[in-house]
Parts: sequence; structure tokens; C-alpha cells
Amino acid sequence: MDKNTLKNLILSRKGYKIGKKGKLIYIKDEKTEQTYSPKTLDQIIISTRSSITTDAIIYLKEQNVDILILSRKGYFRIINVNKNPLKTLWKKQLTLKKQKKLKLSKEIITSAIYNKKRLLLQLKTPKNKLEKFDKLIQKTKESNSKETIFGLEGTATRYYYKNLKEKIPQKYEFKKRNKNPPTDPINSMLSYGYTILQSKIHQAIIKAKLTPYLGIYHKSYREKTPLTYDLMEPFRHIIVDRTILTMINKKDIDQKDFKETPKSGTLITGESKNKLIDRLYNRMETKYKYKKQKRPFLDIFELQAQELAETIKSNKKYKAFKYR
Repeated sequence: MDKNTLKNLILSRKGYKIGKKGKLIYIKDEKTEQTYSPKTLDQIIISTRSSITTDAIIYLKEQNVDILILSRKGYFRIINVNKNPLKTLWKKQLTLKKQKKLKLSKEIITSAIYNKKRLLLQLKTPKNKLEKFDKLIQKTKESNSKETIFGLEGTATRYYYKNLKEKIPQKYEFKKRNKNPPTDPINSMLSYGYTILQSKIHQAIIKAKLTPYLGIYHKSYREKTPLTYDLMEPFRHIIVDRTILTMINKKDIDQKDFKETPKSGTLITGESKNKLIDRLYNRMETKYKYKKQKRPFLDIFELQAQELAETIKSNKKYKAFKYR
């Protein structure tokens, strides 16, 4: 169990019990018990089997503390939502014009492609191999449909992972990005890492009073949250991929902490899982210069969501995050 300065409480080992004691929340296992005031918490993340009482759930909801449960299939969260789902901002999301969606989609995807290029450049990829990204960015800016953008994004993503593969030792057997199911340790960590990132972007969207169920670039599908995927795109590689590459270089990964399953493919377990969670939060807490001020990436997520909300409400220009 780890605490950090950004009010995230991470439960990464089995057997925790979470309950309410007066105005405090207690978390205990067989040996220890700790109590917390909900006022000091922003989010509780449960990544392994634990139990939580209904009193604790109700109290945490009343205190606006996010409860996130991670699993190999994604995440489940318990959050407070506005009782009237058709409030003004949501209506504006729902009625956003096709041309405005296209313009915003171009901004999001050109930034995402640009960030792919920037990370590969940091990894000392030869510049001549990166020229293709510039061409894809230009084509995206000139495109007249989301279908065309989808194709260009797909090309950029495949080319990105083709180059990334050269930076990963062969022993990890990483050949390409796959997720249903992940077939090797790198894909397992990517999928798990993207799930954690997704949860934080989702939280930023809720704070900005947007609904994650109405996307701009991504389409709604079953219970997916397309707006979360939209805002994730520029951050995927600079947050998750970079963290995983750093762990590889520092030999923080133990291949014994991965297991093969018939249905779910390769799963990350043990200390490597705990380290990945810890390193990802360290990365998201890292300060980066944004709008002339150094801010943690977690704050930048929220600012990006707020800026998107302002764009949806008005004609203000939206600028997706670019990694310099």
C-alpha cells in the first residue's frame, strides 16, 4: 500500500479490508490497520482482491473520493454523477457540429502523431526514419473525414511500434502491438498501463463537467467512454510507453512476474505489477512546462479537459498537448 502527495491511495496486494470508522476510512490487513480522512484522499485504486463495506462506499461517494478497481479486463469505478445527465455542457457535447468534431479530431490526432515522433527522437531513432510522421501529420491536417484520419492514425501507430520494437530486447518477444489478448510481457504492461492512464483521464473529464460517454474522434461502443480515449491519445506514449522503457533499461522487470493464461494471454503479476503502478504514478507526478508553468502531468490532464470544455461551450481554439 502506497501513499503519495497527490492524494492517491494504491492497494496493490491481496487481502485488504476497507471500511468506515466514524469520520475516517480504515484500511487493514492481517497485521496492520491505517486510517485516513476522506478530505486527504482524491482516489482509492484497488488492483488486487480486497473487500470494501457498503458504508465505506457510500461515505467515500459523499466525500467525492473516486474508487477505482483495476482488473485484466479494464477498470470499474464508483463515482458521483450529476442526477440530470442533460445539463447544458452535455447538451453542447451531444449537439456538437460535424465540422467542429472534425477540426478537434485533427488537432488531437496530429498532436498524438507528433508525440510518437518526439518519443522516438528521444530514443535516438535516426531522423530519416521519422520523416514519415511529418507526412502523416500533414495529411491529417488536410483530411476531410474522420474515416481518413482513422487510416492515417493507424498507419502512424503501426510505424511507431515498428520503430519501438528496435528499442526493446529480443528476450521480451515484442513483435507488434496486440491487446486482445496481449501475447508478451511488453503488450501486457502496455495494456495495464493504458488502463491506469485511462482512469486518470476519465477522472479529469468528470472534473471538467464533461460526459466521457460522448466522444469527438472515437465513437461510442457499448459501455466504453470515447471521450476518455480522445483525450488519452496525446499522452499514451509519453506517459506509459516511456515508463515501461525506463523500467526495461533499469532492469526493473522480472520475467517471472508474467503468467500465460488460455483466455487472457500474458498477464503481469507480482512485484513487476506493483513497480509498474508505482513508476506510472511517479511519471504522472513529474512536472512538465505547460503554458509557461511547470505542472505535474496529472494537472495537465485536468487542464486539457477544462480547455476542451471551454472549446465545446464557445468558439475558443483548442490545442491538444504536444510533447516538446
